[in-house]
Amino acid sequence: MSERQLLGHVYWPSALSWMFSSLHTSVGFAVVGAVVGEYLGSAAGLGYLIQHAEGVFDVAGVFAGMIVLGDVRGRKSIAGDQSREPPAGLASECG
Repeated sequence: MSERQLLGHVYWPSALSWMFSSLHTSVGFAVVGAVVGEYLGSAAGLGYLIQHAEGVFDVAGVFAGMIVLGDVRGRKSIAGDQSREPPAGLASECG
């Protein structure tokens, strides 16, 4: 087997699984990073709402912002899971 065939049939497919796994993890970190950035330096948005609620000692407002944030993150991960195609063997069983 040549180097090119080895790269195309062994190394590249093996690396792709790691890349997609890393992307799945990094999306969660990106959402958290966006909220932290918004929390630290913005004048509007969900992070600002939480920061303002903390400033006026509004515990319910802080928890409401955190619940909305968790709900948005949960919906994104559920939508991502449902948008994937079922495996070829299960496609006929699913509908």
